[in-house]
Amino acid sequence: MILSADYEEQCVMALTWGVQSNLPCNICLVPKGCLLEMEETYNLQTMPWAQDIFKQAKEISNATDQNEFLKEFGLQFIEVGFLFQFNNHVLILDLELFWSIEHCDVYWALLFDQLHTFNHGLFALHLLKEVIGRIEKLKHSHSFAQQVDEQLSAFPRWKDLYHFAQGFIHVTYTDGLKFEMLSKQLIFIAHNILTKERDPIGYLLLRVLRVYMELDMYASFSLHTSSSLQAGQARLPTLAALIVEYEKASREEYNEEMSACTKLEMQQHQRH
Repeated sequence: MILSADYEEQCVMALTWGVQSNLPCNICLVPKGCLLEMEETYNLQTMPWAQDIFKQAKEISNATDQNEFLKEFGLQFIEVGFLFQFNNHVLILDLELFWSIEHCDVYWALLFDQLHTFNHGLFALHLLKEVIGRIEKLKHSHSFAQQVDEQLSAFPRWKDLYHFAQGFIHVTYTDGLKFEMLSKQLIFIAHNILTKERDPIGYLLLRVLRVYMELDMYASFSLHTSSSLQAGQARLPTLAALIVEYEKASREEYNEEMSACTKLEMQQHQRH
């Protein structure tokens, strides 16, 4: 069994608290403050481990104390399941359903996938927004926004490469494939706008995007070898270091940060 979902949906499946948790990864036990320490490895979460924690929690009579106990492990307690809507139908899912399936471990079923973690995740929700934000903060930003859209519209056509005739600054996309296509073109249309001289922090962001593109390339392989997995994993520390450098520079300038740690850390589990 494989559970392909975005991070928030995985949190529901794994009964975790999410990005604000002490242990925000749904697969391993990496502490929140260590998400970008890519060269470290941490124990994996397992179903027997979670069941033991929940068993201890059920022995606590006070609901508040139960949740405080579970928070230490990044888990949350829900007794009767939850409601969710799918195709206009409201369904009830018992959160202990996975426990009743023989030889099933939900934490092993939650895998990294390119669409949710990269295309719709790290790129669409973080890198793309940061690039747009950097352009909009430039002096004469309207002129640069128009220029980058024109350069995207004029991008050479290629087989299977989506052509963005209307640009991207003021256009909203929801298709993961379009985000993937845009990520492949973004550096080439922004490199003469977010220059090292005009915007050093924006230039640093393009360096982040460049390494991201390498990782996305490896993630897109339909067939992996041990060497291709190792090559992709070897670029993770570089991307993490650049994100830390970019976030530090952003905080010093605007007191902002990118907050993409959990999605980047999921890449570590591509081989899981």
